[in-house]
Amino acid sequence: ALPPNLHSGPRVQAAPSFAAVPVPRAAKGATGPAQRRRLLYFLNTFDRGGAELGLLFLARHGLFEPFDARVIAICQGQGGLEHDLAASGLRAEALFPSERMTWRHMAAGLPRLVGLLRREQPAILVLSLPQANIVGRIAAAVTGIPVVVSFEHNTRLSRRLFELLYLLLSPRVDLMLADCARTAKVARQRF
Repeated sequence: ALPPNLHSGPRVQAAPSFAAVPVPRAAKGATGPAQRRRLLYFLNTFDRGGAELGLLFLARHGLFEPFDARVIAICQGQGGLEHDLAASGLRAEALFPSERMTWRHMAAGLPRLVGLLRREQPAILVLSLPQANIVGRIAAAVTGIPVVVSFEHNTRLSRRLFELLYLLLSPRVDLMLADCARTAKVARQRF
């Protein structure tokens, strides 16, 4: 069965674990029992911040092995993390080659992400960091992605607009992961 009614809010998992994500066998992105489910992990850039290095840690420790996984960043960034992700077996690419993400990239990235989601039809969409969360939640609402996971890393969002968008778009999130218990406690207030 799919996650509970979205009006009751997403379930929260303090430790990163996709085992808590229930996905029906017939979900989009999986055509048969022998085929791995598609997972798309969407983040801001391939810089080497805490969230990005956490993704690399998860990749190196096999979290994505059960999936046909792909990592998409809004912008390339400066860290070169996509090379390390590729060495860990993940396909990683950016929507834009820019080193720095701007509002323009967020806006222009939305139709690109929608097109990608329609082509790929992942069963699970994981959103990491605020800008990717906002763009990804809108794209997921437009395309009907079966399971949306918000991976929270921040106790404070940098803009009041982000807080408002999180609240407005929170019904689209099925599961929230957090990098620590404090982040989970604070992030629950955004749902």
